[in-house]
Amino acid sequence: MNSAFESGRVLFWIDSLAGLIEDEIPEHQYRWDNQSAGNWEYEVDRLRDFADKRPVSVREHIAKKFGIKGRCTVKLDVRPAGGRIQINSLVPVDYPWEGIYFKGIPIRLTAIPDPGNAFAGWSDPETGGCGHNRCSDHSEPGH
Repeated sequence: MNSAFESGRVLFWIDSLAGLIEDEIPEHQYRWDNQSAGNWEYEVDRLRDFADKRPVSVREHIAKKFGIKGRCTVKLDVRPAGGRIQINSLVPVDYPWEGIYFKGIPIRLTAIPDPGNAFAGWSDPETGGCGHNRCSDHSEPGH
C-alpha cells in the first residue's frame, strides 16, 4: 500500500489509461448505442474514488483482523543526498518519502549509501512513533 497500490500511483495509471481511450468513446457510443460519454466519465470517476479510498479501508480491515492498535506515518529523507533507505522490502526512489505503517509492528530500516559515500548515522531512529524498528548500515561492497 506504500508502493504499488499507493493512491497517487493508482490514480496516475487510471488517468493515463483513460487518456489513451478517451478519443475512442464517441465511436463506442455510436457503435453500441447503449453507453453515453457521461456514463464513461462517471465510471472513471468511480475508479478514481475507489483508488483514493481503498488504502484506508484495507488498513482498517487489517487492523481489525489482527487487533492492531493504531497507525503512524514514517518519514524518510537522505541528507545530504548520497544514498537510499530500504524500509522493509521497499527502497523509495524519491526523497523525502513517507508511508503509513502499523504501530507495534516491527519495521526494518537499512541505509544503502551510493558508491563512494559512507553511512553517517540515523537522525531519528524512532521513525515517527512506530517504534520496534531495527536500523542497520548496508554499506558492504556489492550492495
